[in-house]
Amino acid sequence: MFTYEGLGMSAGSYGAVLSIAAPGAIAGAVFAPKITRRFGVGRAMTTAAFAEPVFILGVAATPALPASVVLAASGMCAGFFQTLYVINSVSVRQARVGAAEQTAMHATYRTLIYGVVPLGAFAGGSAVSLLTPELGPLGAAKSVVLGSAVVAMIAALPLLGIQGLLGFEQRQS
Repeated sequence: MFTYEGLGMSAGSYGAVLSIAAPGAIAGAVFAPKITRRFGVGRAMTTAAFAEPVFILGVAATPALPASVVLAASGMCAGFFQTLYVINSVSVRQARVGAAEQTAMHATYRTLIYGVVPLGAFAGGSAVSLLTPELGPLGAAKSVVLGSAVVAMIAALPLLGIQGLLGFEQRQS
């Protein structure tokens, strides 16, 4: 709704934006080992958990700046940090859980994390629908996206102390 109704982008334009943003996730995978070795798993996870929503806040710059540029840049950066987080969180789970239980642990994690995505989409869509009469489609969508980014940053607060909890940390300069 944000891109189609709020920004007036066509499906093809938005597809192009996503294609341009995709290399950010690939770069996150390429650079994750070096970043993790340098700063540690906990710091890499914490930084990524806070940085991803910060870049999502970039949507506030639309439509003052060209939407396709803002969305591509925000998506590229968010994809980089999301991949950095996921790679490190998998490493933590694998180090903490025995080989025999890893299948169940990863399945449970995926169910809990990805299982709430439809609920979030429903809640976000409902919030946009409720706010649209007062704020218009663009204002409503921006408000919900920005609110979601703030909630994501608050949800990442418990990670601030994770570095010291990870016994397998190895910091190399």
